[in-house]
Amino acid sequence: MEASKRTKELLSTASEITFEYDKGDRTDRYGRTLGYIFVDGMLLQETLVREGLARVAYVKKPNTKYLLELEEAQEKAKNESLGIWSIPGYVTERGFK
Repeated sequence: MEASKRTKELLSTASEITFEYDKGDRTDRYGRTLGYIFVDGMLLQETLVREGLARVAYVKKPNTKYLLELEEAQEKAKNESLGIWSIPGYVTERGFK
């Protein structure tokens, strides 16, 4: 399953969706909104990372409120070879192949 498909699935079946900014900038240099999305109380980004549909990248201080949770979810996905972690050499330091 792709991250975008899973995101749509989670959002379309949610009872409650909330958004939270972190301490730093609210947008990046490309004008994209930076923040956290919660679906029925669960951090959407963490769910995607835990399922191997996303990776932790481009996190800059002070926007690190949930970094530990995201890194732990990523380690779990790596250890279980889920999603992107099931494809040898697919994930690189610069992104994906």
